[in-house]
Amino acid sequence: MTMRSLKRNAYNAFANLSIRGKIVFVFVPILLSFVLIVTLTWGLMTNSLQSQIIANNQLMLEIIRQEIQRETSALILAGERLMSGMPVQRYLASDMESEHYESRLERIRLLFTREANSLLPSASGVWLLKKPDDYVGINDRRFSLSERREILELFHERYINSIGGRFIGSPSVSCSQAGIFHYVASVHGTQISFHPPCILIVNLNNRFLRNIFHLYSQEPGAIRGATYRIYDRENNLIAAYHRDEGASELTVDTETVGFDDTDQATQGWKIRNINGRQFLHIYQTVHNLDWRLSVHIPLDDAMAGSRIYQIVLIVALLLAFLLFLLFVRLTTRVIVSRISEMAGAMSRISSGEIERRFPVVYGDEISRLGNDFNLMLDRLQHLTINVAKLNLRQREAELAALQSQINPHFLYNTLETIRMSAIEAEADSIAEQIKTLADIFRYTVVPGGLKDLVPIRAELEHVRDYTRIQRYRFGDRHAMDIDVAPEIYELYTLRLILQPLVENAYQHGIRQMRSGGHITLHGRIDGEEVIFTVSDNGRGMSEARLAELRADLSRSPLTRPSQPSIGLVNVNDRLRLAFGDNYHLKLDSHEAVGTTVSLNIPVLTTDEYFAKGRTENDEAVE
Repeated sequence: MTMRSLKRNAYNAFANLSIRGKIVFVFVPILLSFVLIVTLTWGLMTNSLQSQIIANNQLMLEIIRQEIQRETSALILAGERLMSGMPVQRYLASDMESEHYESRLERIRLLFTREANSLLPSASGVWLLKKPDDYVGINDRRFSLSERREILELFHERYINSIGGRFIGSPSVSCSQAGIFHYVASVHGTQISFHPPCILIVNLNNRFLRNIFHLYSQEPGAIRGATYRIYDRENNLIAAYHRDEGASELTVDTETVGFDDTDQATQGWKIRNINGRQFLHIYQTVHNLDWRLSVHIPLDDAMAGSRIYQIVLIVALLLAFLLFLLFVRLTTRVIVSRISEMAGAMSRISSGEIERRFPVVYGDEISRLGNDFNLMLDRLQHLTINVAKLNLRQREAELAALQSQINPHFLYNTLETIRMSAIEAEADSIAEQIKTLADIFRYTVVPGGLKDLVPIRAELEHVRDYTRIQRYRFGDRHAMDIDVAPEIYELYTLRLILQPLVENAYQHGIRQMRSGGHITLHGRIDGEEVIFTVSDNGRGMSEARLAELRADLSRSPLTRPSQPSIGLVNVNDRLRLAFGDNYHLKLDSHEAVGTTVSLNIPVLTTDEYFAKGRTENDEAVE
């Protein structure tokens, strides 16, 4: 399949969509683009906020690192001064096996205690340790004798042969729970002589660390809900603090599961999933102490400040979607309803309601199209009326030509001669028939007579003449009753309106009956209408034929082909062209029961009603 055929198929598929489908097809990509832009914007905002949080906390950790280095450097200097002092050197030189060792050790302990309190006032305990049972120092009263011995044994086991000094987290659970960490340093003598190994142990309260963290956790960039931690080189926890939402002070955090840091990088950040919750882990190394500082921030707390923007974006998306739906609904409703209205008007016009028009109330393209459609209908209706009137004129001209071919005076004189011959021959019946036939010709063969108004009395007399002729023909097989109110005799109606109705009853109702055929003509006045009813007891007609004839009667004469007859349909057409909507012709029939034709026409007391109408019609045709 070529690219051209693909394009053509795509265009045809789009063209076959409904108007609503086309609008949705056009605007859905726009809406999706808006959603994509909002999503990308939100992602960029989130990344930018996360980067800002990381930068702020890295800067805060750097400041905390500098503060810790300053404080610990002072502690290291004080420890070195203590180790180079006379009490420590005497203790190094003392021999546990020598005489008077205990008395000398007591003096050393007093001097050491005095100097340690002077140099390390913040220490909660200071020990010089050779062996678990050979030590001097300031004991921490929070620990029992057994706990102290356990602590000293742990330090002797791990650090008696270490070189240099270090700050460590406590290997003892008791110390760790008490919030204590240690400065441990190997002690060396000032004289060149051999001394047994000895270490200085300084128990430090982590309160100064807490004060540092508390100070900088008050900065605007600090996140409430964050946890601050310090680990030593062996990954022992030195201190941990937590800042609860709404709290003004840091609290000691004893939960260590999942927060240990074994990453060898000196600084950085990562996202960790701990206990089903995501944390932003930012860390930095204190090089001279070999400590690791870290802050653990719950991502949901860190992004709490952006929730208002998230809500705004979600609301904006919802509003955009609702506006999109509203726009599509309103647009399609306006367009589709207008097109449906035009289609409905066309459908009604095609069914014969040619006077229907499309309402033009707006100035859009559909209204302009509807206006052009209405103008076309006006011209078409005008032309159709002219054609119908020309056809009517043609029928009248044909009838007039037929009438002109028969010299009325010659016809009447001939019929009168025949009638007189019949009288002389004493053939009274033949004479009567000839007279009736002459009256019928005299009433019918009148130039332009189909448009004339005649008194109802004359129309009834013509019906009686027609009935007489039928009686001469069929004898007593058929009967005709005329029951017309006398007050309508002098009112006017169109010529040759009632006789075709009676003839229709004869021809299609009772003609085939051998006997018992009966036709009734009733006439009365009802308000502004004259009502005629012609009924017969003939064979009637089927429902299908009745529906077909009713449809033919309801169709406008402007849309019906020309018919040469002057039967029921022709009478209906003449009435419609003459009276417009001011008449009513109704047909009812039941098979094997009979047919009834009802005719309602306006009350006319003069023929001026048509004098003006004929003039206007003639001008329209011209």
